[in-house]
Amino acid sequence: MEKLEGTGPARTSPISEAERSLLVGMIREEKVLQNRQTAGIICVRKREAWARITTAFNGQNSGPRRTEIQLKKVWDRLKIKAKQEHAVKRREERKTGGGAPPADLPEETDNVLAILGDDIKDLGNQYDDDEMAYSAKSNRHGRLI
Repeated sequence: MEKLEGTGPARTSPISEAERSLLVGMIREEKVLQNRQTAGIICVRKREAWARITTAFNGQNSGPRRTEIQLKKVWDRLKIKAKQEHAVKRREERKTGGGAPPADLPEETDNVLAILGDDIKDLGNQYDDDEMAYSAKSNRHGRLI
């Protein structure tokens, strides 16, 4: 694509499903990217990991070259989409009234959720009465308190 004078960078074509699965596979191998720490050395290792992913991705991809920023943006969007789909499925599972069970999540979403791991874990609500298990207490005479 040609770039017009005074405008931003030229747009590349949208990322394909094969390119997304290639990116997810590469991110799965880089464990440092799932580290939530913000120490200086961790940030340096993350930048190095993204540089390796970008180089490997462009080496294996037959489509247009992608920049590190573009690949990070694709990963961020994949995470958001996977979390949203997971939340919708959980909501559908908890609905009452019967009906068919919700459809399984797509394979790509399952792969992203597997990488995210505990990031999608439900924190729960300790003050929610519906979640608390009923446990009857009795005194030493066997009477319920």
